Amino acid sequence: MKLFFTIAAALLVVGLIGWATVDSTGFRHTFAGYSNEEIEQTKLKFDTTQAQIQNRLDERLLETKIRLVELVLGEAAAGKYEMCHKYPPTTKQHKADCQKLDERVAKIEAQQAKDPW
Repeated sequence: MKLFFTIAAALLVVGLIGWATVDSTGFRHTFAGYSNEEIEQTKLKFDTTQAQIQNRLDERLLETKIRLVELVLGEAAAGKYEMCHKYPPTTKQHKADCQKLDERVAKIEAQQAKDPW
């Protein structure tokens, strides 16, 4: 029986050494956990990816709204809407025009939400 436990212990040690040799990072993470640097890098990568995804979703939403304005209000209004949102207005007149256009788009969206057909 003592020989059995000795052989089992030896196989366990050889297995652990093999694991540590083949996958040292996985071995270290299993027994020592993740370092603060690895955790921070992962958080940074996650935040960066999340920001990229959110930016792409915002771009697609803007493209969809521009298309909606083009279909409902015409090509000129769509161009103006695009300019308002891609290049924010600087003068009071342009700000007022963009605000009016945004209000019209909000009304259109509310109407569509109420009656999508």
